[in-house]
Parts: sequence; C-alpha cells; structure tokens
Amino acid sequence: MSKLAIVVVGGDAATAAEGIPIVDELRKRGHSVRWIMDQEGEGRKILEKRQLEYELYDDATPRDKFDLILVLTSATAVRAQHVWTCYGRVCAKPVVWYEDFPGTAHVEAVRSLQPDTLMVINEAAADIARQIRPLVPIHVVGKPSFESRADMTGPVTSLRMQARGTLGVDEHDFVVVYWSGGETIERVEKQLAALRDVRLGMARMVLAPRIHPKLDRWGAGTQARLIEYARTGKAETFSWHSTEADTVNAAADVMVCDAGCTEAMMGALMGIPTIITRFPDDYARLTARGLPGGVPMVVTCGAVLSAESGPQLVYLLSILAGIWQEYDSWEKLLTQCFLQSRPLVSLLEPGAAVRIAKVVEGYRGGL
Repeated sequence: MSKLAIVVVGGDAATAAEGIPIVDELRKRGHSVRWIMDQEGEGRKILEKRQLEYELYDDATPRDKFDLILVLTSATAVRAQHVWTCYGRVCAKPVVWYEDFPGTAHVEAVRSLQPDTLMVINEAAADIARQIRPLVPIHVVGKPSFESRADMTGPVTSLRMQARGTLGVDEHDFVVVYWSGGETIERVEKQLAALRDVRLGMARMVLAPRIHPKLDRWGAGTQARLIEYARTGKAETFSWHSTEADTVNAAADVMVCDAGCTEAMMGALMGIPTIITRFPDDYARLTARGLPGGVPMVVTCGAVLSAESGPQLVYLLSILAGIWQEYDSWEKLLTQCFLQSRPLVSLLEPGAAVRIAKVVEGYRGGL
C-alpha cells in the first residue's frame, strides 16, 4: 500500500496530548508526518517537552509535497486550523479534522470551513456535529489520551483512600477540586468567589483549585495570584498544582469544572459527583464555541450537574455535603453518578489512534 505524506495541524494543549499517540500510530504504519503548530496555543510546549520537532504555522507553507492534512481542532488557537484547511482546498488535498472535545470543530472562527471528514469522540459529540455540519461525514473514533486512564474509572472508594494519603488530606474533610477554564481571569475570579466562602455546616471543606496555565498569558504569575485569591476565603485551600491530575481527582468528593474542561468527563467516569459551572454569561460564550443552545455535551447526556450561577453552585454543594455525611446514601450516590456516565464509557475503549489512522488511510487515493 502507498504511504502518505501527512501534515498534522495543532493548537491548544489538548491537540498535542491527543495528537502524539495519533502521530506515533501513523508513523508506525510507515506514513511521513510533519507537525504544524499554532503559536498562540499551548500545544507546542507539550511537543517541546517531548523534544518533538514542529513548525509554527506562520513559518510554514505547503511548499513540500503532501497528500493529506489532519487538523486537530482547538477551542481558541484556531488560526493554523483556518489557514491549513484553506491550503487543503486550494491544493485539492483531503482535509480531515479530529475533534478531541465536543464543540471545538464548530467554534465561530472556523464554522464557515468544511472538512472532508470529521472524527469525534463519542455518539453524543456526533449528534452535535450532525446538527451543525449535516453534509460532512462523521466518524466516532474515541479519545486516545483516555485509554491510559481506564483504571481510574468506576466508583473510586479505594483510589480515594490512597490519593488522600498521598496528599495528606483527612478522611473527614469534604474535598472540592476546581478545574478552571483558560479564557479570562474575571471568569475564574467569579467562580472562585462562589467557592471560597462556602459554608457546609458540619463538614470542613477543602478547596483544591487547579488554575489553567493558559491564564498566564495575561501576565506572569496569574495562576499563583488566583490560587492566593482562593486562599483568602473560609475554605482551607491546597493548590496541588504539581500533582498528577488523576491523583487530585481521586481525592475529590466533588469536582467543579468550568464548561469546556476535559476533566469534567473524567470526573463523571470516576463516579465523582461533578458540577459544570456555566456562569457568567455562558449562553453566548458556549454557542460561539459550537454547542447548540450553549449546553455542553456532558450536561446534554446527563453525566454531570450544571450550575448556572454562583448561588446555584453553593446550593448544589450544600446538598451534596448533606448526603456525604450519611455514608450509605453517599455510596449509593457515587454508584448512581458512575451509571450516569454511560454515554462517556466509549471514550475508554482501546484503539482510538488506530481507528483515526484507518480513517486517514481511507484517503490514500485522494479526494
């Protein structure tokens, strides 16, 4: 079989995390791969840590012969995606997109572009894609980065004890892990303002804020400043910023994730009660990010709770803390949370990179 010369285009950090196993699989099959990264995204830093070569899209042109463009869609760093999709059209080469998070293939800045094929992570994401791109072939392929995390899923009682021992958290503390988005400082501040002063009656709340590194683009030290802002509240606060994500998540009693955060899917799969924050002003923001009605996929499929305001977030945490104090009721809730994650379980199926490679290879003969 003929081998392909493939241009892989990335931007945000997630595109590199998902793209590395995809590129490894393509190269294993004998195809040549050239990385092009958007300089506005965090993905290039991940490639640098792995000492992987790439070009910035401003310096890259289609000067070298290539057979196909594989775009790993981004939520924010989309200029390379836009430019190289247009290159593909001009050169009459196949343009295949892979969306690692629902909505990123449909953000306002790229909604006018049409790939030849769109690959998505699960059927719920495919439903969204079909609404927005009814004429584009859709393939459900899974999520390469989640395969290695499969042993962290299910009700996490045993993992919880181990993680809390590692982090030095008391068994009787009510631990809330917060994953911020990376768009604006003001958004994170408003969500932290709701979290940092929560009173939960008998329960002592421990807050673990994980602040998105992308926020440091607004100035060095932004992450650290937001963590200090959280510390000024009534909840005891641990940053655990250098701790592996799965360890922090396993220690959580509740996860609070900004809409658009990948860890919300992982929280649901771990059977942890997970709340999506959809404030402030989320309808316009999420609609612009390609989600019909401004509703995230994990909310649409019933895998998580949703807080539309600061008071609603506090109310949900208060209810959960009340249940948490009754052991049998809490165990039943954890089991129910895991059962509600069924629409996401396919993300853990092995072979996602292989399925993606097979879709790409379907264009061996061109368009």
